[in-house]
Amino acid sequence: MGVDAPEYNRCAGKEAKDRLKQLIFDKKVILKEEEQETFGRSLALVYQNGTLINEIILKEGWGRPDYRKNSQRDILTAAFHEAQSKKVGIWSSLCRISANSTDLTDSTNNCLIKGNIDKNSYKKFYHLPECLHYNEIIIEKDIGERYFCSEAEAIAAGFKKAAGCPN
Repeated sequence: MGVDAPEYNRCAGKEAKDRLKQLIFDKKVILKEEEQETFGRSLALVYQNGTLINEIILKEGWGRPDYRKNSQRDILTAAFHEAQSKKVGIWSSLCRISANSTDLTDSTNNCLIKGNIDKNSYKKFYHLPECLHYNEIIIEKDIGERYFCSEAEAIAAGFKKAAGCPN
């Protein structure tokens, strides 16, 4: 509860799962404020020896806050901000390619089209190098953003050309 970790097949998904396993596997935990989410999964505040595991996961950068109402929301939000400021986990170069990065390891073979997901609407947009805001786009691989080699490839993946791109 309060943590949205990357899907296993996305950037840092395996690391997030491994860290959670390290923290709770074969250990006695206490679940508080447990509820079922849309997909039938159980969500809860998880404690192990009095330590809030949800906070550790966010503090180490292995997830984003889901802002679900719970009694520890302020603590979880602060942990998320700490990870962001320290640039750890998904906030590190492991999963983020900054807008002004010269490291184009994900854009080899002239794959320079940036696939970006709007955090408010979850709409998918692609940006060509000649698009107005291209140099401001950060690729966040943990949520499925990535580079494409062609517009056709971006469209096939469900992305639409962003506003501010030439027709």
